[in-house]
Amino acid sequence: MLGCAGIVGSRWTVLLSESSLTLAVVGKLVEWWNAIGWSQLWRWDVWWRALPSHLQGAKVTLGLTSISVFMGIVLGTIIGMSRLSRHRWLSRPAAVYTDFFRGTPLIVQIFVVYMGLPQFGIRLSAWVAAVVSLSLNSGAYVAEIVKSGIQSIDRGQFEAALSTG
Repeated sequence: MLGCAGIVGSRWTVLLSESSLTLAVVGKLVEWWNAIGWSQLWRWDVWWRALPSHLQGAKVTLGLTSISVFMGIVLGTIIGMSRLSRHRWLSRPAAVYTDFFRGTPLIVQIFVVYMGLPQFGIRLSAWVAAVVSLSLNSGAYVAEIVKSGIQSIDRGQFEAALSTG
């Protein structure tokens, strides 16, 4: 019983020390905001002037996302089906593709497409480079989803589907 009380006591000690640290940080933030004045933090005229830029950025983001996700689904479905192929010349490159694009950070992929390809004479606009890199990244994840989804189906289910035509 003594050992259990030691564990519970140490958990409370950690919880209390984390809580006191959080309160100290919040206290310092409030002290800082009071020093500069709350009116400087919430300047609504600045917010209203920036609103059109934020709405334009949201429009660009939605456009990039919708095109990239659609292209990623198409590409990922093809690659995912290729990963399940019995032919090594199809499954190996698909595995390398998914491992590479899932294993490297998206920001690196964007930099390579936008700044690396011009070294080889391939120049893309910022919009096209963003769509290409986001689609390739999305396609790798969708390929794994498709492959896993198909592999999760029981063998008996496949046989039943084949028997019904």
